[in-house]
Amino acid sequence: MNRWFEYDKLMAECVYRYGYFSIYTLTRSEHEEYYTYYLAHQWIKLHPFEGTDRPIQRSFSELMSKEMVDIIHMRSITPDVWEIMEKYSLNELKQLVLCNYYPVDTIYKPFKKNWAKAYLETFKWSFNVFAMRSRLNDDVLRKIKTYL
Repeated sequence: MNRWFEYDKLMAECVYRYGYFSIYTLTRSEHEEYYTYYLAHQWIKLHPFEGTDRPIQRSFSELMSKEMVDIIHMRSITPDVWEIMEKYSLNELKQLVLCNYYPVDTIYKPFKKNWAKAYLETFKWSFNVFAMRSRLNDDVLRKIKTYL
């Protein structure tokens, strides 16, 4: 499971309780459990475009632990993408994306999360392509879209 979801809930709870989030407002067990996530969050604030869809620069990643690099790479994963990643293997995702005619040139290929995001984007295309190609009335198309 992606622990970032739990970390975000913890941050929201602290902001609700105290009006701000600080690592010092956490209990000892929460501090031990989420301290690396706090450090990763601070690093991401300083370098917002590093590690989201592409790897972290070598100069940064050599100074960090492997765990921290993995945590930073997991930050941009949403629950929908996480569900797809658990459901399919990397080879299955590649086949699904290629079968749906997604422009593969735009994907950074080594990361499974990028393939999962591309697969989710193909769902958005399916109805739009159908709607553009069909000769059905707009009311009928809206009714069909409610079932999707």
